[in-house]
Amino acid sequence: MTSWRLLVSLILITSKISGERPIYRAMISYFVFQTFRRQGRCNMLQDVEVIRSRIVRAAEDMRGTMYAHQHRYCRGPRRTWKVDCVGYSICVGRNSEVMDWDEEDSWWVKHRNYGRGPIPTIMMEGLDRFLHRLPRHIYDVADVVLFMDHGRARHLGIVTGSGSILHASVSDHKVVPYSLTPHVIGFIKAAWRYPGLQEALDGC
Repeated sequence: MTSWRLLVSLILITSKISGERPIYRAMISYFVFQTFRRQGRCNMLQDVEVIRSRIVRAAEDMRGTMYAHQHRYCRGPRRTWKVDCVGYSICVGRNSEVMDWDEEDSWWVKHRNYGRGPIPTIMMEGLDRFLHRLPRHIYDVADVVLFMDHGRARHLGIVTGSGSILHASVSDHKVVPYSLTPHVIGFIKAAWRYPGLQEALDGC
């Protein structure tokens, strides 16, 4: 029996049981409402986990992708894929369908020709524009973190587990995993969440 048919049946039963006593009818109706509310919340939480898994899967699918400055190519044959840390975050969000991306966005057109040492303030401005900012250490699996690189907050990674991230590494020339040790966590300066995931959480 579908949920709405079950709800109608329970309301009809409620009416018969409670008869002309409003207090009983109100109590039973409230119980029925709360039961379905909890069920709905449970379903939404399941949706959140599905979205998280989709993001992580998209991130893992790009493991080993070649590093290339200013690149965000993740379509067509895999051998042609190339990304830097910004492009990696864009590709994962786009491939997992949790963010809208427009190459002709006015802000992006203005700043997309960034140098090999991006300016942290501009980088964070862009992240705020396209993603949802989180408190510094309140990130979770499937979130994007910004951490220190040569003394400046200008490198991105995606949290793929309780103790690991994936990022496009300059030194390794590809997307590789990195352990979130206490030492590394200390280098994290900010965190963001993909809009599609945040919207699902807001619904809960």
